[in-house]
Formats: sequence, structure tokens, C-alpha cells
Amino acid sequence: MGYKVAYNKKLNLVTASLIGVVTASELDEAVRKSSHLQNKHHCLNFLIDAREQTAVPSMTDLYYLKDLYHNIKLNYKSRAALILPSLSELQKPILFWETVCRNDGWSVMSFETQEQAIEWLNK
Repeated sequence: MGYKVAYNKKLNLVTASLIGVVTASELDEAVRKSSHLQNKHHCLNFLIDAREQTAVPSMTDLYYLKDLYHNIKLNYKSRAALILPSLSELQKPILFWETVCRNDGWSVMSFETQEQAIEWLNK
């Protein structure tokens, strides 16, 4: 199904909702649009909501997503909090993505609830 990306003025962060089956190209688009909103609104935080996601791109696609961050010159001071998908079988690839990003120097963390994610972003 895809994704929705928006700027949340109240929380001063970019939100990305991943919905249904999200392809690698849709994930690429979502990252690019999120980066654009980040630059436009001068914010550093991302809240990624994957609770409604029913399929993820391949582990290879998730691994190389970090290269896109470098290519679009995403701000290294950015922080991304991801709310894990409801489907437990999707959590392993997401946690793999988190590890890849953290090993590359990005500040990312996965959470089970939106409240936990927002609390971490506000620290």
C-alpha cells in the first residue's frame, strides 16, 4: 500500500507511516520526502510508524538504505524512532535495519509504543 509522510508542527518532527506492503522503491521515496521536510522545517527528529506494515523490503534493501542516507546528505544529527510493526515476523528485519544504521553512526531506536518513541526523541 505504501506510506504517508508529514511534518508535525506540535512535536517539531517528521512522521512517516508505513502501511501494508512497502516496497524498496516506496521506502526510498519516503526517505527522500522525509529528508525534504526535515530541511524545510529545520527539525532533526523522525518518527516512523510501522505498526500497520504487513511486509518489508528484503534484508539487502534494508542494509543498503544507509547508503541513501549518505547520498541525500541526511543530517547525521538526525534521530529516528521507529514504532515496531504489529506482526512479530516483521520485527526481525526492522531490528536488523536498526543495527545497520547504528553501526553506521545513525541515532535510531525501535519501540513498541508511540509514547515510548516520542519520549526518546524528546530526550
